[in-house]
Amino acid sequence: MLMDNTLELLGITDSNIKITRFSAESVNGEKRNVIEARLTYNVDRCPYCESEKVVRNGSKILHTRLTELHQERFEMKLYKQRYLCKECLKTWSARTDIVEEGHTLSHQLKRSVLHMAREGITATGIARICHCSPSSVIRIIDEAVELKSRVARLPENLCFDEFRSVNSTMSFICCDAEGSHDIVAILENRLTKTIREHFMNRYTNRERAAVKSVVVDLNAQYIKFIKAFFSECQDHHRPLPHRIAGRKNAGQCKDKPDEEDERLPLQGIQDTEGTLAAVSQGFR
Repeated sequence: MLMDNTLELLGITDSNIKITRFSAESVNGEKRNVIEARLTYNVDRCPYCESEKVVRNGSKILHTRLTELHQERFEMKLYKQRYLCKECLKTWSARTDIVEEGHTLSHQLKRSVLHMAREGITATGIARICHCSPSSVIRIIDEAVELKSRVARLPENLCFDEFRSVNSTMSFICCDAEGSHDIVAILENRLTKTIREHFMNRYTNRERAAVKSVVVDLNAQYIKFIKAFFSECQDHHRPLPHRIAGRKNAGQCKDKPDEEDERLPLQGIQDTEGTLAAVSQGFR
């Protein structure tokens, strides 16, 4: 009865799972509770050929990570019944809904991770509470969140900027510089590696070559790698920041710069400080 209550507390409701042994051990100073159990049930027909000549054929061990209980780590060593069809000679294992086929992290553990993520707890904090690695936490969140991976066609003119998002971290935003200013991408951080992987892995060279210009602020990080992403960007020039600010304050709009303006050529970049901030203001 006590063992059945333990399964219930851990969110395991599969009646075909029977606990055979319970033990606790210490690994690197961490207490690990190990539940040994057996999963078996009667099979009347072969799922492949519908034959009734099905016999039990040993077992397969599955190590499953369960959700934490009283801040302690729980694992299950599950002996899954194997079956053999004497007609077609196919074999298979008993299945359970506590864990996805081919995975080791239980559904209950994944639900706990997602719940904590919605509460704003960091990946490192969730990993410490759930007794798993931060990379596992991030993978669980990525699998659960369905984001649009790419747009159908990259606009000819893009805007790059960043904004303050969850837990005061700076995230990256890219949108169409013209028309409706549709969002092209929102990334969890503004690291060069993250931005590079997004555009390189989702768009072909031909698609990226269709981009003619990118509007940025004075973030030198973007200036360094934009030409590598969008090879067909044409040369543009950047007005000095103090000239832009002066024109904003005076309410002026000049088609041509003053003759004394210093011109700094940048490869494929229109660097007009404040432009993207106005474009993306509605997303902050």
